[in-house]
Amino acid sequence: MENGAKQAAKAWWHSLHGDSACKAWLAYRHSPQPAGKGKWTTDHRLWRQKERSLTVDLKQLRTAKKGVGPETVKYAISLYGKYGHARQVIDGLALLKTMGVQPGAETYKDVLKGLCEAGRTTKGDFVHFRRVFDEMLAAQIQPDTQAYALLIRQLRKDDQRDLARETVAVMLRAGVAASAQIMNEVILSSQAVPEALAALKRFGALGVAPNSGTLPALLRVCCTARDAATADFLLENRANPTVSEFDSLMRVHDACTGLPGARRVLTRMEAAGVRPETSTYCILLVACASAGRTDLAEEYFRAMAARGLVKSKAAVGSMMQVYAAAGDAEKADELLAWSKGVNIPPSETTLRLHEQATSRRHPET
Repeated sequence: MENGAKQAAKAWWHSLHGDSACKAWLAYRHSPQPAGKGKWTTDHRLWRQKERSLTVDLKQLRTAKKGVGPETVKYAISLYGKYGHARQVIDGLALLKTMGVQPGAETYKDVLKGLCEAGRTTKGDFVHFRRVFDEMLAAQIQPDTQAYALLIRQLRKDDQRDLARETVAVMLRAGVAASAQIMNEVILSSQAVPEALAALKRFGALGVAPNSGTLPALLRVCCTARDAATADFLLENRANPTVSEFDSLMRVHDACTGLPGARRVLTRMEAAGVRPETSTYCILLVACASAGRTDLAEEYFRAMAARGLVKSKAAVGSMMQVYAAAGDAEKADELLAWSKGVNIPPSETTLRLHEQATSRRHPET
């Protein structure tokens, strides 16, 4: 038997009329749902289910000939933008135009976000991205700092670094204020450490102060360039470094000197009074896999278990990588069985690594 909330929702659905009611229903359907007393869930699987159901909801509204108007479409675009659905935000933008509605700055920004959050987009998506940006300018809607940051991020993902720098120059000439977010994107688009440091200095001259993402961006460039000395210098001059910053430094040293370098960072981290987290141990486990040190990896995994840090897909996947590198089928089987027993569904990567670990036991015929 349906509870009162379900009955109320169904009654609401059947009595919908007007654009504002349709928008309200979508908001109700796609808002965070309670996950226990006083808590709200951010469970990734729940949001993925909502992504799939949003298209169905819009189709139901339109099929039922409810009052789907501009406000409903704009709200749907904002949801698709958050979920990173490139095709749907473009379709929503086109639908607004067929209604004779000129999209505003916030709607365009939601579209840009949807295109950018889609990940490493295809060439066609990038063409859409630039077209939307050009439409804003043609409609005399001046993109703000966040819109430019999304464009520069997309250019960086598409390895169009020269165009990213040119975009920054265009932005400044248009009188749009620079921000730490844009500075970090420019740093990440740098191909060498001196170039990244020059960008930091250049934005500093514009009055832009570093934020929490600036140091990780610099360390990421150091990792790509395998410049451990500069990475060490940057962290030494950082007051109260965080776990994520030490993790970034560990990746740099792992890239430069492998497991010994990663272990030195762990020692330095503990000496600074910063406790390693799951992300830290995962870096160490992967370094152990590359070095063929299954014994040390198992020691780290036990340390994680003592602190309750092993019950995650990332931890299981990293340990499975150790057994895959060693070709230890028996321990790979044990790890997979254990993860299922404690309700940690293996990821596709973990299953692929398990298959790699057991392939020597079951060679292909």
